[in-house]
Amino acid sequence: MISLDKIKIGLPRALFYYHYGDLLKEFLKNLDVEIIISPLSNKSIYKKGEQLAQDEMCSALKIYFGHI
Repeated sequence: MISLDKIKIGLPRALFYYHYGDLLKEFLKNLDVEIIISPLSNKSIYKKGEQLAQDEMCSALKIYFGHI
Protein backbone atom coordinates (compact mmCIF):
# COMPACT_ATOMS: atom_id res chain seq x y z
CA MET A 1 0.00 0.00 0.00
CA ILE A 2 1.33 3.44 -0.93
CA SER A 3 1.14 6.16 1.70
CA LEU A 4 0.76 9.63 0.28
CA ASP A 5 1.59 12.60 2.45
CA LYS A 6 -0.67 15.59 2.36
CA ILE A 7 0.59 18.48 0.22
CA LYS A 8 1.79 21.43 2.30
CA ILE A 9 1.72 25.03 1.11
CA GLY A 10 3.15 27.97 3.04
CA LEU A 11 1.54 31.40 3.03
CA PRO A 12 3.70 34.35 4.08
CA ARG A 13 1.76 36.65 6.39
CA ALA A 14 2.60 39.82 4.46
CA LEU A 15 1.47 42.04 1.56
CA PHE A 16 -1.51 40.45 -0.24
CA TYR A 17 -2.13 37.93 2.54
CA TYR A 18 -4.19 40.57 4.33
CA HIS A 19 -6.40 41.08 1.26
CA TYR A 20 -6.61 37.55 -0.14
CA GLY A 21 -5.60 35.31 2.79
CA ASP A 22 -9.13 34.13 3.57
CA LEU A 23 -9.75 33.34 -0.10
CA LEU A 24 -6.49 31.41 -0.42
CA LYS A 25 -7.04 29.49 2.83
CA GLU A 26 -10.56 28.45 1.82
CA PHE A 27 -9.47 27.49 -1.69
CA LEU A 28 -6.56 25.38 -0.45
CA LYS A 29 -8.69 23.82 2.30
CA ASN A 30 -11.18 22.66 -0.34
CA LEU A 31 -8.28 21.06 -2.23
CA ASP A 32 -7.37 19.17 0.96
CA VAL A 33 -3.99 20.90 1.20
CA GLU A 34 -2.24 21.52 4.52
CA ILE A 35 -1.72 25.27 4.98
CA ILE A 36 1.23 26.67 6.92
CA ILE A 37 0.99 30.38 7.71
CA SER A 38 4.07 32.25 8.86
CA PRO A 39 3.98 33.86 12.32
CA LEU A 40 3.10 37.50 12.95
CA SER A 41 5.74 39.97 11.81
CA ASN A 42 8.40 40.77 14.37
CA LYS A 43 11.88 42.26 14.56
CA SER A 44 13.57 38.93 13.81
CA ILE A 45 11.58 38.46 10.59
CA TYR A 46 12.37 42.03 9.54
CA LYS A 47 16.09 41.50 10.16
CA LYS A 48 16.09 38.32 8.05
CA GLY A 49 14.35 40.21 5.25
CA GLU A 50 16.83 43.07 5.49
CA GLN A 51 19.68 40.63 4.89
CA LEU A 52 18.04 39.34 1.70
CA ALA A 53 16.66 42.58 0.27
CA GLN A 54 18.42 45.37 -1.53
CA ASP A 55 18.88 48.68 0.28
CA GLU A 56 16.37 50.51 -1.93
CA MET A 57 13.49 48.14 -1.20
CA CYS A 58 10.65 49.32 1.02
CA SER A 59 10.01 47.92 4.49
CA ALA A 60 6.96 45.96 3.32
CA LEU A 61 9.11 43.97 0.87
CA LYS A 62 11.79 43.41 3.48
CA ILE A 63 9.17 41.96 5.82
CA TYR A 64 7.84 39.82 2.96
CA PHE A 65 11.33 38.45 2.27
CA GLY A 66 11.70 37.68 5.96
CA HIS A 67 8.46 35.70 5.99
CA ILE A 68 9.47 33.69 2.95
